Amino acid sequence: MERLLNILAEKYIKSVSFDFDNFDQSLCSLNVGKYILEFDRMSMLVFNHNLSKKEYNLFAKFSREIYNKTVTYEVKKRVKEYGILFAFFSIFSEYKSFRIEAKTNPDFILYDNDTPYGIEITELTDPSDKILTRILDESTDDSCIEDIINAAINKHGLKAKIYKYFRINGVLSIASPLIDIIARKENFASQILRKYKKYQDMISEFNEFIILCDARLGIELDKSDDIEEIYDIIDSKMLLNKVCVVVLYTDDSGNLMYEIRRWD
Repeated sequence: MERLLNILAEKYIKSVSFDFDNFDQSLCSLNVGKYILEFDRMSMLVFNHNLSKKEYNLFAKFSREIYNKTVTYEVKKRVKEYGILFAFFSIFSEYKSFRIEAKTNPDFILYDNDTPYGIEITELTDPSDKILTRILDESTDDSCIEDIINAAINKHGLKAKIYKYFRINGVLSIASPLIDIIARKENFASQILRKYKKYQDMISEFNEFIILCDARLGIELDKSDDIEEIYDIIDSKMLLNKVCVVVLYTDDSGNLMYEIRRWD
């Protein structure tokens, strides 16, 4: 079993590629022995498989090890960006048929025939959230919460105790404590404003320019009022023009949610 799962993990990681115009083209299926895995080659998101929970956790462990050893930082960054873009498409399906072109400034340009749409991605995180992400990567879904906490403390020190550890529909989740939330919102508003200022002079080149913010991990933004407060902070600091800001977040049940505000 372990040998086949390790082969599946190797094939899965080696299949990462950005040479596609859309997510329909990048859909991939792998067969190794009795195991079947369906996933996206750009974001590496797994859609379907026939592995048991124990088998999938072992496959995930092998995949993380291979990914961390063999994949460059630049590729990891792009995979994450495609994952955020995929989540955006799952809500705003009208963009799904557009051709995707990966860039640097901005991160993506979507083309509806010849009409361009700029997408700049930013993660609304602070330094403590990076530790949280590493703890999630190092944990497995079949471990008990107490074991996960103890392993996190052993590796990252007592700072790992400040997080809240829980499960949503059996899936491990970790959240930052409710501290300095007002200061965090100020910080997140500043992150969005920095993105706007960076691209302010080129926004007119696009039919629409979207600052796509990922707030799904590590921060206490789980209600629309939280996002609206960030938008209000932005309005109090600067008058934006011809830009759309979308914030992706999860509610208390782990459902993907969003808030959008357009400045015309």
